[in-house]
Amino acid sequence: MRKIVGYTLLFVLLAYLVNRAVHWLIEIALPLSLLAVLLGGGMLAFRYWKNKRDWR
Repeated sequence: MRKIVGYTLLFVLLAYLVNRAVHWLIEIALPLSLLAVLLGGGMLAFRYWKNKRDWR
């Protein structure tokens, strides 16, 4: 009986930690990745525009 209670508590704690990790990923990693994509796209566009301007 004690083992079952221990495993249940462990499982609940694990589920809570996973939930927190997922929330953290969504709240922090998603905006960061969006920012990285925007920065990368902007840099590529700027480089392309600069090269295009120099070719003329």
